[in-house]
Amino acid sequence: MKTLFKSLFVALLLTISSIPALAIPPDLPKTTLTDIKIQRLTNHISKTYKINIGHAEHIVITAYNYGYHASFPTPIDILAIIAIESRFNKNITSHTNDKGLMQISYKKTTFDVENNMYDGVSLLRLNAEQLHPDAAIQAYNIGVPGYKKGRRNLVYLNRFKAAKIKLEAV
Repeated sequence: MKTLFKSLFVALLLTISSIPALAIPPDLPKTTLTDIKIQRLTNHISKTYKINIGHAEHIVITAYNYGYHASFPTPIDILAIIAIESRFNKNITSHTNDKGLMQISYKKTTFDVENNMYDGVSLLRLNAEQLHPDAAIQAYNIGVPGYKKGRRNLVYLNRFKAAKIKLEAV
């Protein structure tokens, strides 16, 4: 049965590709589902957070570069953290002197998108090595020592989950 199906499928493909109107021209770029998701996220972030489309694309592509092959944080996890930490404002500094997109408090952290995101993703991964993902998200906000001492921030976790759901729906 599998052989018959495979033969019919190959025959169908050969038939379709021999019809000039249905054949895919070889010079057209092949768009992947990831490319489409990146494009949709870029447009969504640019419109929602009122930032330059090029800046939004840079952030989304960097998130995919840092999180695409990871189980945690995924690109969507990274973007959700950025949404709640800085609303995609790469130049923001908090009242506690946390900097950039991911609101990093290290003294050497810069406002550079790649460096700031690298530091934030590294911190999330470090947290995830010690804690489960929900705890790692809370510890991103309150610190691992605080989390281990019993502090929790369910408001932060719920904000993260809501941002993640919105981004996944894009």
